[in-house]
Amino acid sequence: MNGKRESGILCHITSLPGKYGMGDLGEDAFRFVDLLADTGQSLWQILPLSPVGGSASPYQGLSAFASNPLLISPKALAEEGLVTEEELAGAPAAGSGRIDFASVAPWKTELLSKAAERFAARGYSVEYDRYVEKHKSWLIPYMVFRHLKETRGSGWKDWEPVKRDVIANSKHAVLQFFFYREWQALKAYANGKGIKIVGDLPIFLDYESESVWMNGDQFLLDERRDPAFVSGVPPDYFSATGQYWGNPMYDWDAMRKDGFRWWKRRFAMLFESVDIVRIDHFRAFSRAWHIKPNKRHTAAKGRWLPGPGKEFFDKALPKSKAKCIIAEDLGIIDDRVRALRDACGFPGMCILQFAFDGSDNLYLPHNHRQNQVVYTGTHDNNTTLGWWQELDEETRDRVRRYLSIDGRAISRQLMTAAAMSVAETAVYPMQDLLELDGSARMNVPGQPEGCWGWRFDWEQVTDRQRDFLRDITAMYHRSC
Repeated sequence: MNGKRESGILCHITSLPGKYGMGDLGEDAFRFVDLLADTGQSLWQILPLSPVGGSASPYQGLSAFASNPLLISPKALAEEGLVTEEELAGAPAAGSGRIDFASVAPWKTELLSKAAERFAARGYSVEYDRYVEKHKSWLIPYMVFRHLKETRGSGWKDWEPVKRDVIANSKHAVLQFFFYREWQALKAYANGKGIKIVGDLPIFLDYESESVWMNGDQFLLDERRDPAFVSGVPPDYFSATGQYWGNPMYDWDAMRKDGFRWWKRRFAMLFESVDIVRIDHFRAFSRAWHIKPNKRHTAAKGRWLPGPGKEFFDKALPKSKAKCIIAEDLGIIDDRVRALRDACGFPGMCILQFAFDGSDNLYLPHNHRQNQVVYTGTHDNNTTLGWWQELDEETRDRVRRYLSIDGRAISRQLMTAAAMSVAETAVYPMQDLLELDGSARMNVPGQPEGCWGWRFDWEQVTDRQRDFLRDITAMYHRSC
């Protein structure tokens, strides 16, 4: 991306250790930055920071602009006197490697509400007033949306008309402010140690999001304001029957008419928070799989419809950020997608777990390119150890012979293969550094339950693992 060799770790905020049921922006996040710096890393890749709805998936966001208040540090609020030690003591048990969202989210939501009420009772602050003034174009509609969600329930389509510029409740603005100041402090700390944050832009949004409620004319909705088409992919690497995601699709013609104004605002907001953006499902900017909504939630039948192409990036993406993009070009990729990626100059992704199918696969290290990001796997893959344990013996033998390894330390050996790649950037999931099996998998695409909850504990991070990461980083000249 910037002409130098570098590497980093993929680990979402929720996966960090901590006392309060899920990872947050507190002291463990700063300690994670220290781990990255100590081992010579340059990048920390995270998943989307959007507020989530009924699903724990960060790819089903309720807003294109707001952040997830569940990531706010309870300890930081206590240090400010906004919550009590007794209230913190009521946190659900940390659990054994998985987040119990069903108990953590309600507890933390109540805690955050108390903190916001106490902050308001103090008379807010000058810093808060500045934040609201700067972000009011999206913040005020979001506040109203969340207030209506809480008071009226159901979906927004059933709400009575409302004057959307009325501030119904400042709580959600306060929570966004809490997140903002904690995140900016963490990002400044990371940048000060030479660590860049790689964020994630999920291309689609939840139908019940504030963004669809406020900007229905930018989406393909029918006369009843229901989605005319929904997102997904036909059968691919991850699913033999395809994936039915169910997000409403964009009306690119409508967006083109106003110069992609909504997207300009989205990119601007995102680059306030992160240094590099991974664009999820990049192929949709070339063509996207449009599915008619159906009760069976099958994605096998659909049709490819064109996206906005290079015109979109020329108009919507700030020119100064053109070298700060990673294109997630996985799945069913044709020459048009590759041509768009290359015309924009974006590095694509290559996944080593996908490389060993017996063909001259583009993900095999001898086919890698400099302008590329190599991963052992992503949040959608099994861990490398879990992948290895599920492989048939023929494929295992192919991996062993290609990499000249014995496979007895496969997580390390695949990380080493990624580190020595000609690709300028290498990223390793935290689970692979810790050499964890499939029980530590983050997500199974198409599986609605039981995902996104993995987290690690500091006791799992050994000196041996630190030394290994430091060694391959130095040996293959990826040091920060």
